[in-house]
Amino acid sequence: MLLKIEIEKLRDFLFTSNSEKEKHFYYFYTKQPYEGILEVPSGELDKICFAVFTNSSSDVSKEVQRVAPFEPFKNIHYSNSIITLIPVCLKSNESKNKYLKTYFDSHSLAEKLLITKIFPLENFSFVPNPKTELDKLIDETFFRPQVQNALQHLPTAFLEVNDIVGLLAFREAYLELLKIHPNTKIENKFSELTTEIDKLISIVTKRINISVDIIAFLFFLSASPLAVYEIQKNYNQLNVDQFSNIWTFISPLLIPLFYLGKRLFPKIFSFYDDFKHWLVVLWFSLRRVSYKKLSQLSKKDSQ
Repeated sequence: MLLKIEIEKLRDFLFTSNSEKEKHFYYFYTKQPYEGILEVPSGELDKICFAVFTNSSSDVSKEVQRVAPFEPFKNIHYSNSIITLIPVCLKSNESKNKYLKTYFDSHSLAEKLLITKIFPLENFSFVPNPKTELDKLIDETFFRPQVQNALQHLPTAFLEVNDIVGLLAFREAYLELLKIHPNTKIENKFSELTTEIDKLISIVTKRINISVDIIAFLFFLSASPLAVYEIQKNYNQLNVDQFSNIWTFISPLLIPLFYLGKRLFPKIFSFYDDFKHWLVVLWFSLRRVSYKKLSQLSKKDSQ
């Protein structure tokens, strides 16, 4: 399934910068075996998270007794993050009663969704006010179901995912929509998105390549009179004539030699292509879009 593969690609991309705690949370929520070496952390809060997320049989009751009653200090508290709040609340009813609903009421639909899935018996109530594409997808999939509308938000919501919590919420919505709609319809919509992304990257790359080539060519043309001017300032007429004769013979060959050199010795001339690629990445970065993420989405291999 195309979209499932893209979800896994994005997970792997996010994992490159995620903490072990976030990775454990992902596998805990998805009920998948952890793909890595399990090392018990040293901190009390970390031990609680580790025990819950890995379904460990280790006793963390002492850690819970010390951490759960801890009051917020200078905005430092386990209740400020869903990834630390959930394991403490699963181990302590006191923390659950004190902090869970407050967190639920003040955070995004993505986090609300995960909390309702982990604590299904809690009586949460809220007035949804979706603003992002991801929130609209979640709202119209779970809270105020409108399946056709939800499908429209599926591709664009995926582009907004930038952390593990958002990815888990998107994954939950995707799996829910699969139960209602044939997978081919969802895949077709996502395929259209990847095609458009590929076109965008191709157009931007082509335009930047052409622009850089033109600028480089104009620079080359302007460099010739500047070089002659400098030579005339520092050398006698005989030297100038000699340089002029040599330059007249060599200059027409420089451009084809440059492109031939790129083909024969790509590593030596890679700086030129690297510079153009850097400009492409910068173009997307200035628009607050991850080029790397878009590139991964546009790949349609290994389905």
